[in-house]
Amino acid sequence: MKRALLVILILGLCCGLAGCMVGDPVLPLTQDMSGISAALNMNPYPMVQMQDANLQLTLHDENNQPVSGATVQFDLSKLNMSMPPYFLRAKENRDGVYRAQGSFYMPGDWQIRVDVFVGGAHRQFIYQLKVD
Repeated sequence: MKRALLVILILGLCCGLAGCMVGDPVLPLTQDMSGISAALNMNPYPMVQMQDANLQLTLHDENNQPVSGATVQFDLSKLNMSMPPYFLRAKENRDGVYRAQGSFYMPGDWQIRVDVFVGGAHRQFIYQLKVD
């Protein structure tokens, strides 16, 4: 019993010292909203500061059909830091696949807000990631 408590205590301390780091989430990062599914892929991944980042958003409707003709914009922002807007306008590469390229200028926690305008409606998807 004492040995089990000691192991639990040591593991707790190690986790606390290491910050309980969890690995990067598996791509694609997928969200659903109002009948639209948005799957975000990034290359390279995990992201690295000052390296070109390719962002790809794939959109499907509730019938798993590609959503074409949308206007897609990525807004990259560093969390916990005031910075000017950094928008990337995506181009549709093929049915339902939208791509943009940009860079993350510094390491840390970032947010990617994706605004999707299609069929007179606006949907917003928010993804968070860490940049090395």
